[in-house]
Amino acid sequence: MKTKTYFLAVIFIMFIGNVLSAQKPKNISGDFSKLKGQTEVTLFFDYTNVKVGKMTEEAYIEKKMAAVEKKVPGDGPRWLAAWQTDKTNKYHPQFLQYLNYYLIKTQMKADTGMTSGKYALVVKIIMIEPGFATGTIGSKESQLTAEVKLIEISNPDNILAGLLLDKIKNNHYNKFLGSSADFDAGTRISGAYGTAAEVLGKYLKKILK
Repeated sequence: MKTKTYFLAVIFIMFIGNVLSAQKPKNISGDFSKLKGQTEVTLFFDYTNVKVGKMTEEAYIEKKMAAVEKKVPGDGPRWLAAWQTDKTNKYHPQFLQYLNYYLIKTQMKADTGMTSGKYALVVKIIMIEPGFATGTIGSKESQLTAEVKLIEISNPDNILAGLLLDKIKNNHYNKFLGSSADFDAGTRISGAYGTAAEVLGKYLKKILK
């Protein structure tokens, strides 16, 4: 029994590793190596015209609030407040945590609101897939699609480099386990942000080391 359990654990770890390694930046343009020698880079998140699944964010919010109100009358405003604050309270911290894990090895730190750096990374969120958790194989993984652009803060219209993080799947919360974290949409989505930051961080570390 122990041998079988160990074998299954090894297979699972290999599977997760292969999934992560298969997720790589796409449509790379320009020169991110301009960040070499920098000690900090400012991070901006842009949610203009973001889609949630195949819907506009506005349509998703309207549909979701109606469903929440139907289930628990009066609970719509609480859900809406959580949807909005999760961006700054969960998604962005998760992205920064995993991005900086790799950037620290290049002697550079990323954060929002930095003022002394020369460059900024603009993370344009294109699509958020919240997914859903049932505790079974019928669950759906959360995903994130984002475009990352490198700009010079003094000349923000000049895009120095760019890449696409396309349909990056959450690798931080196992959708099949049915834990309280898996059932919370904000936590699932933050996992996709963390994985996207890992993909970006690994790429930047490789070219900046």
